[in-house]
Amino acid sequence: MTGESRPGTTGPGRTARLRAGSPLFGRPVNANGGVRRQRLLEVIDMATRANEPSKVRPWTRWQDWAALVLGLYAVLATMWTRTSGGALSAMVVLGGLLVIAAVWSLALPRSMTSEYAHMLLGVLLFIAPWVLGYSALTGAAWTSWVVGVLAVLVGAAALPEATVAHGRGVAGQH
Repeated sequence: MTGESRPGTTGPGRTARLRAGSPLFGRPVNANGGVRRQRLLEVIDMATRANEPSKVRPWTRWQDWAALVLGLYAVLATMWTRTSGGALSAMVVLGGLLVIAAVWSLALPRSMTSEYAHMLLGVLLFIAPWVLGYSALTGAAWTSWVVGVLAVLVGAAALPEATVAHGRGVAGQH
């Protein structure tokens, strides 16, 4: 189609009528449908970028390493804080599960579920002192509260990156 001219298009000797700007893109648009062509090119570009491999590599995301450290801290804190049966169980089990979720997230950075697991475990750690009755044990309670809040924050901080990686990794496979 190079060199040939169709009716209603711009070509040699014809002038294009330009509108003030496209309402969608704010660019000048000729009267014969240049908006559609530009929009199609942008959709194709977005689809091409969505199928590119994710730039997120395993074992590199700082949020997952932070979740791993938080889980280890919750487990190990039972050695230097005064605990009861409920506190010990909650901190070891939930901290251990946080470690497992962090390793899962480190190994598979496209997994959004692991980030949600960080946040869920953080919430459970936060409410554990009240639910399991160890809020009077200051050291264990504060450890659960702080680790819980931080686990929710690092899970939420990793979620946008995991979502992008998940979308790029799965879009071409459906």
